Amino acid sequence: MILFYISYWGVKEGLTVSTVYPHLKILAQREDVTAIHFFTVERAEDQKFKDELPPIPKTSHYPIFSKNMGLHLLTKAADWWRIQSTILATAKEQKPDFLICRSSMASGIGHLVKEKLGIPYMVESFEPHADYMVESGVWAPNGIKTQFQRKKEAQTKATADAIVGVSYNYQRQLIEQEGISANKVYTVPCTVPLDRFAFDENKRAETRAKLGLSEDTVIGLYLGKFGDNYYDEEAFRIFKAAADYYQGRFFLCLLSPAPKAEVSEKLAALNFPKDQYFHSLVAHTEVPNYLSAADFAFSLVKPTPSRPFCSPIKNGEYWAAGLPILVSLNVGDDSDIIQKEQKGGIIINLEAPQPNYQDYFEALAPLLAKREEAAELAQKYRSPVQVAEVYDQIIRKLSL
Repeated sequence: MILFYISYWGVKEGLTVSTVYPHLKILAQREDVTAIHFFTVERAEDQKFKDELPPIPKTSHYPIFSKNMGLHLLTKAADWWRIQSTILATAKEQKPDFLICRSSMASGIGHLVKEKLGIPYMVESFEPHADYMVESGVWAPNGIKTQFQRKKEAQTKATADAIVGVSYNYQRQLIEQEGISANKVYTVPCTVPLDRFAFDENKRAETRAKLGLSEDTVIGLYLGKFGDNYYDEEAFRIFKAAADYYQGRFFLCLLSPAPKAEVSEKLAALNFPKDQYFHSLVAHTEVPNYLSAADFAFSLVKPTPSRPFCSPIKNGEYWAAGLPILVSLNVGDDSDIIQKEQKGGIIINLEAPQPNYQDYFEALAPLLAKREEAAELAQKYRSPVQVAEVYDQIIRKLSL
């Protein structure tokens, strides 16, 4: 069986490294898979591009280069034409048996190839992306990008041979509210390599020593961005609340692409102690070291109407390292899991006029000594075993 795997992200982007590479490796292990043609969209100039895909058996990489056309919409339109023409031409030449599209943004390509060449396709990590962007204020409700994305999502729901969402909340929405056949809807939360993120006592000691911190320091960690889909001002206020609660024992570890000057300015505005935080964007391979060093983690996704349908991969990484998380209600399945299992974190509300910060940290306190409970949630809900199982179900059902 020849597979096309289509990603809308670049080969070295964080989401590709953390979510796509593991899936390619799982597919390559299948005896019935003879070749995987992996497509990515690269935003670097052709001459500056360096292929950083690690060796994966049976896998060939096809980078498709985005060209800056001056205007954003023109660039996106040109990208779409280039992506579809490249993949269609390659499909005619390589004759794949099946297409796997990663994310809602790539799903339209699967629809087009099926329409033109009759090749079946599935979409994994399918989410209501247009809703996400509108609710976060990035796209206008009736803007061109919103209308285009909604059309592609509707086409996917109508023609995909399998739709794999990332939360059971979305699976219920698709089947019960939108009338999509239950036979083609699956769920695989964003999984993580549990062994790689597992708590490591030695890495904890080494990383704390590098940061100049003692064992009795309480480290709160945040991995991610600020703004748009994530809290911004509210995030910095809860960071300050943590510092106030733990006093001199608290240390904030920020692994974020946010500009350093901007972060330091926001912390300074709240009188956050200058010697009680670390901010850097470290390599993905180094992230587990900092998670082992930490004691708890912040999950700062904003709870909008469509957020129950997401699956923040960072929550899985936090849990795999044994970190309890502070998370808002109605974020993916994770807040439901915490309430159901009564472990792995606490529910917070950062949009209340006066958030009960002290209550949050008091509720969190007993969880700091129960890393094994958070790790159990990762094993139960974020194991990569689920990926292989769903691939097998879909491939058998379609008789590929």
